[in-house]
Amino acid sequence: MDRRGPYLNLSTIKYFLNIVEEKSISKAAQKLHMSQSALSQQLKQLEEEMDTLLLERSNHGISLTKSGDLFYCYAQIFEELYEKMRSEMELLKHRSISVIRVSSSTSICEYLVPCALTAYQRRNPSIRFNNICNYTEEVLEDVRNFRSDIGFISQEKGSDEDLFVHKLMDNRLAIISSPKNRAIEDIRSLCELANMNLLLCPKKSGLRGIIDKAFSDNGVSPEKLNVVMEMGSLEALKASVANDDGVSIVPYVTIKKELYLEMLKQHIIPDVDMSCPVSIVYHRSSLQMPELDSFIEFMLHEGKDSFC
Repeated sequence: MDRRGPYLNLSTIKYFLNIVEEKSISKAAQKLHMSQSALSQQLKQLEEEMDTLLLERSNHGISLTKSGDLFYCYAQIFEELYEKMRSEMELLKHRSISVIRVSSSTSICEYLVPCALTAYQRRNPSIRFNNICNYTEEVLEDVRNFRSDIGFISQEKGSDEDLFVHKLMDNRLAIISSPKNRAIEDIRSLCELANMNLLLCPKKSGLRGIIDKAFSDNGVSPEKLNVVMEMGSLEALKASVANDDGVSIVPYVTIKKELYLEMLKQHIIPDVDMSCPVSIVYHRSSLQMPELDSFIEFMLHEGKDSFC
């Protein structure tokens, strides 16, 4: 075997992805318009180059080995990178428009980022944005794997050396209840609040991490919180609180309308001031792309003032 290392090409990666997705070499061969024996030969050559078995064959079809599962993960990333490269090369031919893909934590995505994107777009009419909402960990993963160009998260620091995370502002949190809720009027500490029926965002959200830490800092283990329901949608969460199903903690910016219409009530606990950071995250390679570098500079210098 040649010890100079395996040689991979995009076709080989596409063959492997098709086999896994079809769960059959014969079905993948039909889809790729090639003979089953030719595709089997390509798979055999790939396994020889990687010096490991990637797929288990049986009468029930094929399944990934541990090595195959790892190769599949990276193969998907390679394919996405190739498609991103092709898109950007097309943009080089047609410079009249560029698309910046943005992934943001839910509350930031729905209540803060839209105004900032609009403000930047007014100055740069050729720029288009594709903004999707996600949880903080998914946003980081999207940026890390080049599925998104820019991310906005409820987190102050990152642990990946390839990602830059810059805090833009603090987003004040509010304790909310239905105006019909009288029990909350007697609450004077987070320890007491922990015993009420709590409606919170899921544990994997960045906002939930901030809330759990606030309780922990006040001597209440997050495991002791009386969480009766977790909701991934802030709109659903606010509706449940308005229906007096429980109380919650959310970014203040998300409830201004409901407070004005008296659908929700904010509760102040003395000496308790909670907030979550709003940060921009991007891959270090983004600084080499003029469109992204320009938008990053805008957010770092004017981002806080351009949020909704």
